[in-house]
Amino acid sequence: GVDVFFVISGFLITTIVTDKVSKGKFSLKEFYLSRVSRIVPAYYFMVFVVSIASIFVYFNFDIEKILRRELIYVLGFTSNNYFANLGTYFGASLLENPFLHTWTLGVEMQFYFILPFLLLIIRKPNFAIFVFFILTILLFSYGTYNIYIAKDVTSTYFSLLARIPEFLIGSLVSFIGKDWFTNKKILTNVLAAIGLGLILFSSF
Repeated sequence: GVDVFFVISGFLITTIVTDKVSKGKFSLKEFYLSRVSRIVPAYYFMVFVVSIASIFVYFNFDIEKILRRELIYVLGFTSNNYFANLGTYFGASLLENPFLHTWTLGVEMQFYFILPFLLLIIRKPNFAIFVFFILTILLFSYGTYNIYIAKDVTSTYFSLLARIPEFLIGSLVSFIGKDWFTNKKILTNVLAAIGLGLILFSSF
């Protein structure tokens, strides 16, 4: 689910940014303020509620030594970096952590910080496709190496660099454009069926 979410997120944000850049209406300040206003209030409210609930669920030791310390990372959208050093994803130290799920939004917000700069620097669509494709291959290779050769599974799982290819796949689809898919309905349906099949396959 997280992988699919990152791909969709990359597609949507790339579409929004490139559309505004092409119209000369893009503003970094406006972009970041819109992301903050859309995400931060609900996110911080969730953190507040979970923090209060934790007082009644966890031992004082856990609250003092673990939860209070990680709140800094959670509030700063860098919890993925914190969790990367806490053993395995399904280990007790992480599995029982009430803020474990915040790592995905941490990765997403970090990518949101990088993407606009890339799109402002690389304005030509064809060149952007080339650069993003190369980055996808290189970073996918990086993640694969860390998982299967270096055996650094947990750190790679939470790594922004290892997750960026998923966002970039969405970006590449955005560059192709909706018109390309609209004019090729049979191919679009075939690709949709393959995509759905891959999602179902991965769930098993």
